[in-house]
Amino acid sequence: MLEREPTLMQHLKANKAILDSDGDVRQLFSTHEQGVSVVVGAGPTLNTQLHLLEEIRSKIKIICVSRALKPLLDAQIIPDIVIILDPEQSVREHIHNLPIKVLKQIPLVYLPSVDPLMLQAWPGPRFATYVEHKRYIETMRAHPKGVLFSSGTVIHSAIDLAV
Repeated sequence: MLEREPTLMQHLKANKAILDSDGDVRQLFSTHEQGVSVVVGAGPTLNTQLHLLEEIRSKIKIICVSRALKPLLDAQIIPDIVIILDPEQSVREHIHNLPIKVLKQIPLVYLPSVDPLMLQAWPGPRFATYVEHKRYIETMRAHPKGVLFSSGTVIHSAIDLAV
């Protein structure tokens, strides 16, 4: 993580300009209290579970990590929320060549330290979040937004949002 710190801080500085105009993850809290939410990660079992997601889609809210977005859309399953925490430029590949018309419907939850070009490329609504880390203290004071739990993986934050 120490190797990534300069990139994280550079992105955080570059993204400060949009934080006030983007939504706050807290706006998404308590929006599906009586329903079932499913967190979809990317992994070897995703493809084997797509049929189950198709069957129950009308009864659930889907929160997915960015790497799971393409397989879901390929199966005609549009998630309700996409979440990105990773600052790497390679995350932009997760939305490359996906239908903009569909992405416009999907809210993106993101850390302000993600790649600024990723945020600029996202055509839908954006909601900023923080995780508890000292790098965000100053920015959190100037641009208050909600906090999601994470201990090194985006799945933690997706689960926290679902809860």
